[in-house]
Amino acid sequence: FRLAVRMGDVDRARRLGLDLWNNEDNAATPSQRRDAALLLGAYLGAIGINDEALSLYRSLFQSSMNPDIQRDMLWRAGIAALRDGQYERARTNLSGLVSRQPTGDLNLAAQYWLAVAQEKNGDATAAAKLHATLASRYPYHYYGITARARFDELNGSIEISIPQSSPINFPSLSIDESSTQRAEYKAALALARAGLIREAAWYLRRLLDQHRGDRGLALLAARASAAGNQYASVTQILVTHFGPYLQRPAQGLPPDFWTLVYPRPFWQTVTDAAGEHGANPELLLSLMRRESRFDPEARSPVGAIGLLQIMPYTAEALAERAGVGYILTNGIDDTVLADPQVNIAISA
Repeated sequence: FRLAVRMGDVDRARRLGLDLWNNEDNAATPSQRRDAALLLGAYLGAIGINDEALSLYRSLFQSSMNPDIQRDMLWRAGIAALRDGQYERARTNLSGLVSRQPTGDLNLAAQYWLAVAQEKNGDATAAAKLHATLASRYPYHYYGITARARFDELNGSIEISIPQSSPINFPSLSIDESSTQRAEYKAALALARAGLIREAAWYLRRLLDQHRGDRGLALLAARASAAGNQYASVTQILVTHFGPYLQRPAQGLPPDFWTLVYPRPFWQTVTDAAGEHGANPELLLSLMRRESRFDPEARSPVGAIGLLQIMPYTAEALAERAGVGYILTNGIDDTVLADPQVNIAISA
């Protein structure tokens, strides 16, 4: 089945996927059957066969009592219906999702796309109100920014204003005594004094897993991880422990807060390459953050390498133009391609 999907054999993928999902007598486990239906639904939706995808999502929703699975199916069905122009159906699914109070980014995404579905159904006032709420509550979040832009487009014909929200206050933080007495904390201090920052950060993150309510410890772990160039860990800590301050204006933020949120590693290399090739350095940095979390050693399952996840055949095609043709002398080497200067030059 998966091979048929990968090869683009629609008829065979549909037949095998539906057989896995519908035939309870086969050897597949319930989890395997559900995964097959999810993959088939995503595949059919991606190639424009949305009615069949929606039918699968409905069956998956009805077959599960798990609230998280039901939310996921409502989300998938809502977006598939929007793509297919079934706007009333999209509104029904997305309203159902919002009423089930999803958390995190799914909550904001569901509200934004519900507003889009409302607008498509001709209810521009309801759409504008929802966009205004998102823009007010989450002005720094992607969906808050996007909602603000859409609200501005709608507001020419609708008399609605975006409510003003007061800044939230960042708390005064200290590390709990229960954390400072732990062996992991003492080990982290000793390692930091010895200059072993990455190892110290590892112990702090390990301790934080056991003391999740200690925000002072969380901030220290984020700072140590940033000092050790472990930016994926920094992002995870900040999103988990300081999420609201990433989405709304706040007072009393630590001076280094936004530097932790938006680091600029390899900045000189980025600006040099961008200047030489006419690229936008901020765009390169954003791609780097997205593709590798600033890890030069990042490898993908399909063979992409380095900060900007360059495939070897891409490097071979672009190396001369990027000014790093010397890497072709002995054939493309993964270690050379992972070098930040080479990786960034090819990407620029």
